[in-house]
Amino acid sequence: VFRCWILYAKSWRVICVPVTFWLASVACSVLESYYAGLYYKGQSHEAVLIAMKATTGLYACNIAITVYTTAAIIYRILSSRRNSGGIHKRLNNAMRILVESGVLYTSMIIFGLVGVMLDARNNSTWVESLIVSISDAMAFSMGGISFNLILIRVYQSRVESRDSFADSSHDYGLPGNSFNNSRITPSSEEPSSNELDETRAL
Repeated sequence: VFRCWILYAKSWRVICVPVTFWLASVACSVLESYYAGLYYKGQSHEAVLIAMKATTGLYACNIAITVYTTAAIIYRILSSRRNSGGIHKRLNNAMRILVESGVLYTSMIIFGLVGVMLDARNNSTWVESLIVSISDAMAFSMGGISFNLILIRVYQSRVESRDSFADSSHDYGLPGNSFNNSRITPSSEEPSSNELDETRAL
């Protein structure tokens, strides 16, 4: 959401939708924590169903935020690429990095959502409980992994562009001793003594 806000010149109109989903995800997270606590204390047996619904809403909001912001950033990059001149390769690399991280994070969130929906059924078995535990752990850790992946790929692209520029400069540069062989010294341009004698004789 922050990257989308920066790319669109800090326009609040663009990020009003993801901010709304983010507030809804915070509310779902609070509800899930509250009713899960009631269930573990044994105060309410229906609290687990409400907690599952809140978790489902949390995953759905995260999916909506990721899809919206990633699509908005890619659209902004595509719009800028038409007037970018000769930096298409850099913009394409940025789009590829964002798409890879966004797809990776969104797929894990969808996997977590499927696990929660399977576990929310009345006749769920230990298999569904195992799936929701694994998917929840993977979805929780994938946020940091996708963010670090963006940082690593951006730094890698910068290093590759720097190395390619250094290689091109080395290829087009001239060796240092190429000027030594063809250097003309003042003494070599002076006429010899025989030439001076012939000139005086004329």
